[in-house]
Amino acid sequence: MNANYKIKIDDQVIAYLEKKNKEIITLTVNKSGGGCCPTIEVCDVNIGAPENDSFYNKYPVGGVTVFVSKTARITAPVLKFSLKKTFFISSIVPTGLSLKGH
Repeated sequence: MNANYKIKIDDQVIAYLEKKNKEIITLTVNKSGGGCCPTIEVCDVNIGAPENDSFYNKYPVGGVTVFVSKTARITAPVLKFSLKKTFFISSIVPTGLSLKGH
């Protein structure tokens, strides 16, 4: 993982968190497949702290605490969190992350 990256959180994400009365987001990288199938990685961004924070790096970013999985490969100088809206569902999506199999 690139230790020299910065984290940026879009204003829409901050407003979304404030609306939900939350101030913590967690980026988790999970591995899927294996055995006879190739292994791929999938990322999840959740609101709230992880159950076991020893697997994460913790960053304070403008009033929001961000937990980033220690297995995440940050390939850009900035790990950015944006809000994606699809119909009635909003989700927080990261950019600047490299996932195996994608």
